[in-house]
Amino acid sequence: MNRVAILRNIAASLLFAVTAGCDGLHAPVVGDAADDADELGFNLTIPSEVVQAWAAAFEQRDYVAYEALLADEFEFYPRNQDAVDFPWMIGDSWSRATELGIVGNMFDPNFSGSGPPVTQISLSAIQQSQQTNAQGRPELTCQVVGQILSGPQDGFGFDTRMKIELVSVDGKYQILEMTELENFAGAIFMLEGNSFGSIKSLYYE
Repeated sequence: MNRVAILRNIAASLLFAVTAGCDGLHAPVVGDAADDADELGFNLTIPSEVVQAWAAAFEQRDYVAYEALLADEFEFYPRNQDAVDFPWMIGDSWSRATELGIVGNMFDPNFSGSGPPVTQISLSAIQQSQQTNAQGRPELTCQVVGQILSGPQDGFGFDTRMKIELVSVDGKYQILEMTELENFAGAIFMLEGNSFGSIKSLYYE
């Protein structure tokens, strides 16, 4: 995958104008790392707010909160057409341990692996639908738009769709599965960029 000089000025303006969270609400600012996901200020008994918390934890590079939001059986399913980017992946998904290893590297300003150190993250998730699946679990589909910057004019952009399945654990929801979907014509922004999974692959070590 080639690194891209990220997004034209107008595209960047659109990205920062969109607020974080699956229902469009902006995530509260957290100065220090949260002790757990509750401290991000969202109600984790409400499915849409769990996705808001995920967006906030990722954008704020809060590893502890991000870890708390993932169920023990968490799996991330990248797009099938991106399989070439994951020669290390067994099957069609990766586990919670792998996801946490990837985001730990993304959140580390001193990372020195195949991807450049990340200096800033902007991420918004706009809800498109919510339903209860056959297992009785909430399943939300969101358009996820963002930037992962490694410098003032350098980094990656993504505009993708994500299906997010939640599971109730001790009365609160955690994320059980995230599946990156093919985007579709007529999406809200359709900015030029990369898939979320392919960007993450650069931070697998």
